[in-house]
Amino acid sequence: MTSLHKEREHVAREAQLRVDNLTPRELDILPLVADGLIAKQITVRLNVSEVTVRVTRARMMRKLELR
Repeated sequence: MTSLHKEREHVAREAQLRVDNLTPRELDILPLVADGLIAKQITVRLNVSEVTVRVTRARMMRKLELR
């Protein structure tokens, strides 16, 4: 196994651990954000308030170490 392969596996494990720590609501929002939906669109899809979407998205992004 090459050093590059080991590094990729390590990065993948770390990413999976971060995803495993997401709440069910964060997991609901994640694919919608990944698809490019904005908060108002997610609000309609999930039937939740825009504040809920914005707060949940911010927490999720912080947990995933994304901007």
